[in-house]
Amino acid sequence: MKPTSTTRSGTSTVAQPDLIFFTDRDLARAFPAALAEAGFAIEPYAKHYGEVSVPDEDWIALTAARGWIGLTRDKRIRYLQADHIMTVAARVVILKSKISNLDFATALVRHKRRLNAFINRSGPRFIGRFKASAEPDGSLTPSVEMWLDPETWADGLKRKELLKARNRP
Repeated sequence: MKPTSTTRSGTSTVAQPDLIFFTDRDLARAFPAALAEAGFAIEPYAKHYGEVSVPDEDWIALTAARGWIGLTRDKRIRYLQADHIMTVAARVVILKSKISNLDFATALVRHKRRLNAFINRSGPRFIGRFKASAEPDGSLTPSVEMWLDPETWADGLKRKELLKARNRP
């Protein structure tokens, strides 16, 4: 039985389970360690694959099968792995910024509620983007947004099929 809480209006809500984040190899070891120290539930790449480089499809399928959220800085995944992410029902968040991995970890810790709210409302398959822009005063301005959802992905597949049909003799 899941724990419940009561909102201000007096209605009962089911508590969301803790999110588990898988950190891609490109985030190294300090990034997942910093998140774990701050209370995030983390599954680092190295725990599952060691120092071996595996295809992105492998870790994406692992995260989907276990219900984890994949974190990566590899923006090419949006283009190269979109079909795979949607097919296996993965949830992947791409971290986009020109800041260090440790600064990114700090931004995620500060804005965990914002990230979790985005993930909880985004459904079982998506590619999201968490961006942290460095301000002149050294502070970070975060944003989290949808990059690819199932509807947009399906529309893209329909366009591809139409183009193929037009090009057939």
